[in-house]
Amino acid sequence: MSSGRQQQQLVFFNDHSIIPETSDEDSSIVGIISESPGTSAAWLVATLIENSLQGSANHINSELSKRRIKSPTLFISFKHVGDFYKKLCKRNGVDLATIKDFQYVDLFTDLFTKHIPSGTTTAATNKHLTSMFDNVIGGIKSTPVIFVEYPEILLTTTDISPNELLVQLDRLCKLSSRTFVLLSTDRTLIDFSLTDSSDPVFKVSDFISKLYHRSNINIYCQPLATGRANDLTGTLCISRGPNVIEPRTLNVASRDYLYHINRDGNVKLYLR
Repeated sequence: MSSGRQQQQLVFFNDHSIIPETSDEDSSIVGIISESPGTSAAWLVATLIENSLQGSANHINSELSKRRIKSPTLFISFKHVGDFYKKLCKRNGVDLATIKDFQYVDLFTDLFTKHIPSGTTTAATNKHLTSMFDNVIGGIKSTPVIFVEYPEILLTTTDISPNELLVQLDRLCKLSSRTFVLLSTDRTLIDFSLTDSSDPVFKVSDFISKLYHRSNINIYCQPLATGRANDLTGTLCISRGPNVIEPRTLNVASRDYLYHINRDGNVKLYLR
């Protein structure tokens, strides 16, 4: 029961940060945030947006030392319109509508009418994909923290290959100090035994596998193994990715949390 546990402050790294400060000598960091069916990492993503823009994480780490340098933030979504995160961030005291350093790119609303029109031939699909990301990259004027939400939807709805999508994500990572990719880990769309490269399940599985090999930190948001309890909602697991972070003094603080979201949307964390 959570009533017998001590509430914890969320940190991702051994310097007690969530999104660490950067310098020109640092390597970029790639993080993967995965959510299982029945869970939502939106509360965590809203906190990361807050931390990126303001250096704070008031609802889940009130003791966090604010970073001296705030980061411009670019959010690219294939799942939600902009108002979704505006509402969530407003609960955290962050009004995204008034922050000039925040840019939201909605690639969800017009995905199949403007960006990759329905009926596009296989040969033309990758050209549309490249053009779509060209437009996003053309609007980047500094070194932002970048969030990409549910890019794998392109693999189940178009002829785009996993490698073609990874090329575009790599382009973004090269322009970013910190990149976070939010994915769904729906088991019905993951099967590493498949070999048919045209099968959407193969494509998603191949993409996720290759993306994880690029990561420095992995964050898993999962339901409780026993289902939801009255005072616990799910688990949040933080682990190191295969890629080493530079400088090597910065390490991922691997740990497992239990979390509870109450009716007001407030989140409490406990060590598992």
